[in-house]
Amino acid sequence: MAENLEAKVEENQEQTEEKKAKKKKPNFSKPFIICGILLGFFAGAPFMNLGNYIFGLWGWIFGILAAWFLSKEYKYFQVAHGGMVGFFTGLIGSGIAMGIDIGLCLANISIYKLVPALAKVGNIMGFWIPERFSNAVVLPAWNDLQHVYRVAIAEGGNAVSPTMTLTGHAFFMVPLLSGTAILGGIIGWKLFAKEAPKKQFASPRRRRPAEDQKPKPEVAPDKVETTQDSNTEAPSGEENSAEEQNTDSNKQDE
Repeated sequence: MAENLEAKVEENQEQTEEKKAKKKKPNFSKPFIICGILLGFFAGAPFMNLGNYIFGLWGWIFGILAAWFLSKEYKYFQVAHGGMVGFFTGLIGSGIAMGIDIGLCLANISIYKLVPALAKVGNIMGFWIPERFSNAVVLPAWNDLQHVYRVAIAEGGNAVSPTMTLTGHAFFMVPLLSGTAILGGIIGWKLFAKEAPKKQFASPRRRRPAEDQKPKPEVAPDKVETTQDSNTEAPSGEENSAEEQNTDSNKQDE
């Protein structure tokens, strides 16, 4: 009996834990807001923004970090949850990073002015980026963009206007950081998520031994007699016809 009670208690505890896990929904806002702000700072801050040349490095890192934060809130999240958290992380981060980059550009602040050698480093790290989009990752100063544009126009060559350069920066950074953050969230799901416990069905009830079974109620004698009377068979038709023939023969003899 004690073992049966312990088994029932364990089953009840497992059922309550499963119900709590079902009721508790993943909290997406906290992970992607925190990681999105950090991503925007690292992807837009001077010198730190060089990491964007390495295939959107900061998007990968903070996408994985967002999935880790989500695992602390809800450890049974799925791959779609990891990708969704990564997407919103990249979306917020790219918006903040673009705000920082464009603000520094319009203020004529650029790492290429502070350290001219970094221009060559950026070209080496961004070997996978076409030349026409080379300024889309790290923006030069606004005066430099205008100077390059005027010189190209004076020489009769093709040039991209400074305004189009800022627009190209936006169209390049949003897919770059959002895409890498989505992949980072999927990697984080693989690393930190746990499988939900499978539902355990209760074992079939065992039949009680004969001693524990309740005795069947006894039938009263009056009820037994009534049942016996009802079960008695009526005389058949052949017997009735034989009796009628005997009475007829007796009448003829008289």
